Amino acid sequence: MSNLAPQPVTLVYRPDTTVLGIDLGTTNIACALHKAGDTKSEIISYNEGRRIMPSIVEFSPLGTCVACGAQAQRKLKTNTEYVLYDAKRMIGQLYSDKFKLHSAYWAFEVGCNKEKRPVYILPNKEEILPEEVSTELLKVVKKTAEEKLEGKEEIKDCVITVPAYFSMEQKQATQDAAKQAGLNVLALMTEPVAAAYAYGFDHPKYDGFTLFVFDLGGGTFDVTIIKYEDGKFVTKGTDGDNNLGGRDFDNVLFEHIKQKLTKTKFDGHEGLKNKVRLMEKCEEIKFNLSQAEKETLGLDDFGETGEVEIDQKEFKKLAKNLIDSIAHVCNRALENAGIDSSEIDKVLLIGGASRIKIIKDLVKKIFPNQIHDEKGGVNPDEAVAIGAAIRAAQLKDPTHKDTKNFIDALPIGVGIGLIENQYSLVVNRGTNFPTKVRKRYFTSKNDQETAHIIIYEGERLLADKNRKLGEVVLNNLPKGPAGDVYIDVIFEFDINGILTVYAKSQDKQEMKFTIDYKKEREEGEPIEDLIKQFESCRIDDEGKQIIANARAKLLQNIEYIRDKISGNMPKKERDRIKKKCVEAEKVLTEKANDEISITKMIQTLEDEAKKALKGQLLASTV
Repeated sequence: MSNLAPQPVTLVYRPDTTVLGIDLGTTNIACALHKAGDTKSEIISYNEGRRIMPSIVEFSPLGTCVACGAQAQRKLKTNTEYVLYDAKRMIGQLYSDKFKLHSAYWAFEVGCNKEKRPVYILPNKEEILPEEVSTELLKVVKKTAEEKLEGKEEIKDCVITVPAYFSMEQKQATQDAAKQAGLNVLALMTEPVAAAYAYGFDHPKYDGFTLFVFDLGGGTFDVTIIKYEDGKFVTKGTDGDNNLGGRDFDNVLFEHIKQKLTKTKFDGHEGLKNKVRLMEKCEEIKFNLSQAEKETLGLDDFGETGEVEIDQKEFKKLAKNLIDSIAHVCNRALENAGIDSSEIDKVLLIGGASRIKIIKDLVKKIFPNQIHDEKGGVNPDEAVAIGAAIRAAQLKDPTHKDTKNFIDALPIGVGIGLIENQYSLVVNRGTNFPTKVRKRYFTSKNDQETAHIIIYEGERLLADKNRKLGEVVLNNLPKGPAGDVYIDVIFEFDINGILTVYAKSQDKQEMKFTIDYKKEREEGEPIEDLIKQFESCRIDDEGKQIIANARAKLLQNIEYIRDKISGNMPKKERDRIKKKCVEAEKVLTEKANDEISITKMIQTLEDEAKKALKGQLLASTV
């Protein structure tokens, strides 16, 4: 572990055009402006002098934007069902039961559209996509920044930050929202790396420095282990939960206090207003408990008698499951990276919820003396936006040639499905990107004409247990025996972690496919759930994988034998071998999951090959 003490010192960049760094948060947005030719990034202020803007939008019954930020927030109590927020918790995702759980604390309605994606549903049944909410917020950010320039320059270029644990679909949805707002996204940047930029760790004097960035925002949580090596930030490990954040600490307080309110209604039009009022009180209690030992809420605010007192001990008890989940993520990230907590030089706490006292106490327990001192430095609520602006200035500085001076890592592996539901993991979790990985696969049938390549995100051992991202079909393959014709599959991740898949056949025919979140795909789970399933289902999956591999091998051996049967072979011998192939197919149909029968038939065909064909059967192919 390095013994250097970091100072807030950064390299100097002078962009040739004005750029923005945008922290598009679940609960708030911060934006930093870096003017053309200038050397410093500055946080812009919105209406009323606020340096951060609530991520809240009010819509009209027709689905048009009425107000954003603080103005929309004030309408929560009067125009409740038309005021939308928490878009970051839904953007780019498929609808799942998790949104039903969140709905208990939302005053708006969320449903599932025909593309199986979550949408806000206004009282008149008008549907609003989460991207539309983000777009309206980004429009305000762009307009406010341009007003600072007094109309002298239109701002187009920006860097937007995303959680380290965002999926490809969530990243693409964020880019799409920015495009609709008239912004050109130079790059997406993970929030932890942006924080490292803001705190000045992108300086040669910190070469070899290892950071643990703890990012607990309003709706997402992730941790990232970053090492500064040879002028680059290299991600050594990442973990997180895109459905865990400060909102969830509000929710446990909400449930606790709600039980004390025996007369207050929480359904119907008036009930929604009570829900909003109680959620605001819970958020206030949460932050007050960061400074005080206890907090009291008078129930007369809701027309009832009595009061509820919550102290630090009670809050910690209520939030135990959340705290345990956060601790598990931190320890798992260290373990997967092969790094001990003592090897961490500094811990950066970012995200508003990281200032909750019970959270700080947890982090101090894991990293006793390594939390970075905020005093006199960058405001943790603004650090991510500042870091993004520095990165944007760097990208637009004509004198700065190395634009890839941070190397990020995949939060989960990706691969393709093979025959018999086998799964080939092409790019492992933790792989740094940008990257390009090539793998060669072989046909599994004689004279196979088509290769159907299905791309999955996940690490379960059977293909259909992972999350389907998309597919590409390669037609008109050159004819040939099973195992003789090959296909090269190339997975290429760009600097933003967006995946493009190339499939090339033996005759150089090529198909290209970029993962597009808008395409309808199978139901899937968030990344953190996929990893949990992988860990909990490993033993059961291994048993099923053995059978799948055996079935695939038997099918391939049948194809091999049928191709190799020679016309010079005596007819009686040929008929006998054909009969064995039919028996093998019958085993696959009638004893589909019988490992012993399938394995026995594999041995039978291998014996036939050695005796009659004097050859060795195929190894596993695709």
